[in-house]
Amino acid sequence: MRLNNKLLYPILIISACLLMLPTGCEKNDDLDNDNENGDIEHEITYGSVTDKDGNEYTTVIIGDQEWMAENLRVTQYNNGDRIPSGLSDEEWGNTTEGAYTYWDKDPAMLEAYGVLYNWYAVNDSRNICPSGWHVASDYEWNQLSEYLIDKYDVITSKNVGDYLKSCRQEGSPLGGDCDTQEHPRWTGHATHYGMDEFGFSALPGGMREANGNYTAVGYGGFFWSANEITNDEAIAFGFIYDSGELEMGGDVYNNGFCVRCVKD
Repeated sequence: MRLNNKLLYPILIISACLLMLPTGCEKNDDLDNDNENGDIEHEITYGSVTDKDGNEYTTVIIGDQEWMAENLRVTQYNNGDRIPSGLSDEEWGNTTEGAYTYWDKDPAMLEAYGVLYNWYAVNDSRNICPSGWHVASDYEWNQLSEYLIDKYDVITSKNVGDYLKSCRQEGSPLGGDCDTQEHPRWTGHATHYGMDEFGFSALPGGMREANGNYTAVGYGGFFWSANEITNDEAIAFGFIYDSGELEMGGDVYNNGFCVRCVKD
């Protein structure tokens, strides 16, 4: 995963041992920013699922997968055990148990972007996803990307992220409800903007770093996978405001990222 350092934030620490995101068949990268001509005619199939807290989520079918179209915000495991929260900066960085927070501990941001979980919560056998669902694996994230790249000529590894991002963005050229200053929304960019052609609606929920700092809301949406790399790093996927790629990298367990669940 190539993460963009232009954010001026220490977003993800890239592991040198990572495999690059597969991109399927090679395509002409001149289509990179051809968003104005990139409309795709297809039907979106929506559904719904409810978590242990009673939160109902919109779901969407893309290829052979059914994904949550919203970020997870559950506060308990499927057996009813509460996930710890309210951790201080020091506690957040030192815990070896599952924990959650939401951006800057602001309830409005919880509603907008969902919950930030450490990877201990993601990896817990009690499961944070609704029954019959699970945290997406790196294979499933790659499968999502590969399906779109292989099926649609206009989609490449360089712009697949733009097709999956929510269209809510400052100054979005799509206009209407997509052009907004209010959260949830992406920071504006001249050439990379969300088109949300498939209903996935990826949002930039930012992160809580292992040192406790909150950063990058509006600039990046980062999502844990179910897969670890080493005994202190796991694979994460990211969307960045000034990039069209779906990026992959590794980060320490004590960072707080969003979660998307996939149906079993």
